[in-house]
Amino acid sequence: MVTVKYFASLRDEIGERNNCVKENDSETENANTVGELLERLISKYGNAIYQYLYGQQPGIPSFGNISPEDENSSPYRNPTCIIAVDGNPIDITKKSGLDIALEEQSVVAIFPQVGGG
Repeated sequence: MVTVKYFASLRDEIGERNNCVKENDSETENANTVGELLERLISKYGNAIYQYLYGQQPGIPSFGNISPEDENSSPYRNPTCIIAVDGNPIDITKKSGLDIALEEQSVVAIFPQVGGG
């Protein structure tokens, strides 16, 4: 069973205020890759997680530092979060990052970017 951990402001956005760990459920249990899991999380949480994965609100065009699409790019071209699978950060801006297989006991952690000074 894949475990998804949400941290900081993302945890609040999706309504997991008391715990940073969200265990797998029927909506995410059959996700075989990171890409499949992310699509299911968007379906489940909508705008709350969309803005972290896409780096923008739905329907608002992005004017960030985005390279042209090619066969190696992913739909997540300007994310404002860091994703790690089993402790290893992955690049969801590349198709290879989305194609990473999830194992039965994989732990996926999603860290929103923070700033301040």
